[in-house]
Amino acid sequence: MFEHGAFKGHSGVTLPWKVNCDTMSDEDYAALALVVRSKFAFSQAIGVPTGGIRFAEALRPHCVDGYPTLLVDDVLTTGRSMETWRRIIRDGDEPVVGVVVFARGPVPSWVWPMLVVQEWTQCRGTGTG
Repeated sequence: MFEHGAFKGHSGVTLPWKVNCDTMSDEDYAALALVVRSKFAFSQAIGVPTGGIRFAEALRPHCVDGYPTLLVDDVLTTGRSMETWRRIIRDGDEPVVGVVVFARGPVPSWVWPMLVVQEWTQCRGTGTG
């Protein structure tokens, strides 16, 4: 799940290590979905492509009408993907709540990370890697 080397993140930043959530099983995502369901009520789950798609699929059986949209991703590094997708899916003032499995960088106030990578692991040059 954790890999060391030079990796180009979705944000374009070169990272010295990465969290590879592609190795997570459907059962892993189903377990995480139960944790999210116990914390938030949501009317729909939308995954940031491509890392958030499987997470959103695991969350969809737990949707309940009348609640905010849940936007999810596997790994947050800069937060730009979450911010971009929030603007895309937001309809007027409809609330959007974000959840990510891992946060390895600063997290927007509307996003809830399930697991946070400690600051001391971050790259001194970029603060993200």
